[in-house]
Amino acid sequence: MRQNIGKFDRYFRGLLSLVLFGLVLSKLVFGLMAYISIFAAVILMATSCSGICPLYGFLGFQTKLDSENE
Repeated sequence: MRQNIGKFDRYFRGLLSLVLFGLVLSKLVFGLMAYISIFAAVILMATSCSGICPLYGFLGFQTKLDSENE
């Protein structure tokens, strides 16, 4: 599958996943919300690292520009 996530989107997803992990580790988020936050953080980090978002592909959407050389 071709990458469909641009640089800014990838950095934003990575940062957001770190924030979610930090909230759980600092115990500001706990219980069911902690599990949901960890799940979301793992998905965000995986899509950030791979540069591929299956939902974007399904919807025919992309944030990666053709001029971005990665």
